[in-house]
Amino acid sequence: MTGMISLFAGEPGSEKAPAAGAFTLVKTDQNISVYSKWIPLSETVSTRKVKAVFSCNAEVEEVVSLIRTDAAFVKWMSGVSEYTRLKTEGDNTWYSYIRYGLPWPLADQDCVVRYEVMRTTDGRTASVIVTGAPDYIAASDGVTRIPHLECEWVIRKTGDHRLVIEFSQYSKQEPKFPRWVTDPIIQKSLIKSCVAFRGLLEQSANN
Repeated sequence: MTGMISLFAGEPGSEKAPAAGAFTLVKTDQNISVYSKWIPLSETVSTRKVKAVFSCNAEVEEVVSLIRTDAAFVKWMSGVSEYTRLKTEGDNTWYSYIRYGLPWPLADQDCVVRYEVMRTTDGRTASVIVTGAPDYIAASDGVTRIPHLECEWVIRKTGDHRLVIEFSQYSKQEPKFPRWVTDPIIQKSLIKSCVAFRGLLEQSANN
């Protein structure tokens, strides 16, 4: 949930890339639903946009507050070895550095991202747009910089102290491994992160 995960499913070496389509449910666990859809990058390579959806007991601004709390990031984001706030621009925009320590056979990756918070006038919905800024600082030796990243949090109030949260992300980074390698890692990491995020959120909201 940045990025929630730094791995992006694709299909290297295909004769023809899968066509773009609608989101399809691929896994449900611990009341977290994971969806994906194909996004073609070329005639032979596609990546997939991944989305997680879950509900929780909290208020919209409590979710925004948790997303922007630097010290909490490593507590709920699976696979993160480093998170650093680089710059804050006003109340609703900031830049951060994230490094992921990944299991074999995947190499460590990092990214620099820009966050921007937007709200509806009635306060019932907020979005946090996360976009990659790979050239904001120089990459470190031995770490692969994620060249492109687009993520979005959408937080919707559905009732008294009740929300539905959606997190989606994708990258144009070409995949180095087949789906059977990356899919289980992606899904496990995404669900683990959502469960941890929801737990911290509801714990804070109930205090």
